[in-house]
Formats: sequence, structure tokens, C-alpha cells
Amino acid sequence: MAMTNRDKWILATMPAIFAGAIYLWGFGRPLSRSITDSREQALKAQEGLVAVSVLSARQGALEDMQEKLSEAKTLSERLAKGTAASGSASIEDRAGAAQKLSQILAAHHLSVQRMSRQAATQMPPQAEALWKSADSQARFPPPQFWRVELTGSYPDVASALQSVSKCDEFIVPVSIEMSPAEAGDTLKWSLTVWL
Repeated sequence: MAMTNRDKWILATMPAIFAGAIYLWGFGRPLSRSITDSREQALKAQEGLVAVSVLSARQGALEDMQEKLSEAKTLSERLAKGTAASGSASIEDRAGAAQKLSQILAAHHLSVQRMSRQAATQMPPQAEALWKSADSQARFPPPQFWRVELTGSYPDVASALQSVSKCDEFIVPVSIEMSPAEAGDTLKWSLTVWL
């Protein structure tokens, strides 16, 4: 029997087909399995990163809450210390508070233009009710509002107000207004405080 060209080609390609089948089942399967395993590990790592980011966000929120709690405790201690020392504010207390306010504003590069007591300032009804309830328990000084006109930048005013909230004197910022500045001028502010 004579071999045809077709038979010769089949006979020549058979070893290559067997070698390819052996490679696919012998080497290809473990390689495919390791690729699948590495993909699964990458997905698990991504899930772990998501969990870590959620935990870090919760940690940040917890730290913020702890900071606010410590600020509230500090404020309550300051108020308790201030009310235990004297039953009502004297002229010296208010003068000391006004001087402390001026020092804080100057330390934050703010220029005080004018500071004056506001006569017959009407408190909002909610604030008056709050003061009366607090006064019955802790004997806060009666409301006396002062208007402070000053000039300076926005960041300086913000940092000064933070310093005012942490000082030992009885100074409560009630309101603040900013006037538009002309080109090249510094901002003008009107701060109302309870001394």
C-alpha cells in the first residue's frame, strides 16, 4: 500500500498534536489554576482594602467625637470654675475680659478699631430663656453685649475666635458680620460678644 501525501501530512502532524495535548493537560492546567488563584487573591485584597478604608473612616469619626467631647468637658469645667469663683460679674471681671479679648485679637494680627458697650441690646427670646435657666443654676453674669469693630483677614478672625473659645475669661461670641472691602483694603468685621 502506497502512502499518499495526505497520509504523510497526518503522520507528520500527529506527534505535534500529541505534544500539544500533553502540554495542555500537563502544564496548562496548573498554570490556569495559578492564574485563577492569583485573581481570587487580588479580589480578596481589594475587599480587604475596602474594609480598611471603612475602618479608617470610622476611626476618624471616633477621634472627632472624642475631641468634641473633650472640648465640651473643658468648657463645662471652665464654666463651673468661673461660676464657683464669683456669683456675678463685677466691673473688674468685665474689664479683664475686654482686655483679654483685645490681647487675643492683637495676637492674631487683628486691628481693633472700636470697642463699645451696646446699650439696650435685645436678646432673642430663645437666648434669654436659655440665660435665665442657666443663671438659676450657675449664676452667670447678666447679659452685657459689646460690639467690637476690627479689621483683618478671614483666617486670622477664624483662629482668633477659636482662641476666644478656649480662654479662661467669660467671653461668648454672639454674632459676627463682615463688611465688603474695597479693592486693596483689609476686611472689616463687627463682632458682638457677651462679656
